[in-house]
Amino acid sequence: RPATRRAPGDAMADRTPLYDTHAEMDARIVDFGGWDMPLHYGSQLQEHHAVRWDAGMFDVSHMGQAILRGDGAAEALEGLVVADLQGMAAGTERYTLLTNERGGIIDDLMVIQGGYYMVLVVNAARKEHDFAYLGERIGDRCENIAEYIFYLVRGRDLRHPSKEDELQEMRRLEKEKN
Repeated sequence: RPATRRAPGDAMADRTPLYDTHAEMDARIVDFGGWDMPLHYGSQLQEHHAVRWDAGMFDVSHMGQAILRGDGAAEALEGLVVADLQGMAAGTERYTLLTNERGGIIDDLMVIQGGYYMVLVVNAARKEHDFAYLGERIGDRCENIAEYIFYLVRGRDLRHPSKEDELQEMRRLEKEKN
């Protein structure tokens, strides 16, 4: 189901498309920046072991998501972060920091190299500020198209080397849909 956005001033928090799954798995749900998000699914030790020995999934559908594309996009973004982006291979991701003109930290973000474009994932609470800053600094090469990204990766961040085959299968299925 699509993300549920509430009207400003509504006492209820927003819900991601994976909310029902979190609730069915008996997650302890808390308000996180205006979103109903899972805090944990039982003991932290059990969760640690599950992620360590199997895989962990993080619902990113509430976060700010945009595509940066155009000639020199990686070079332009690299001037605003503390990571080497031009050297990234397609299909890789990098955690980095978005910085101001003096090198101070504005926010942290993930950058995914998609080949002819880069996907940016920023914190939900700062997405409007971050995207405004990116738009101001690197122009019209950055557009916020969160719905496209959600359908591309289904709002999930799957992390564990042994699960790479599952991630590749998810990508294959997404390509078939498009």
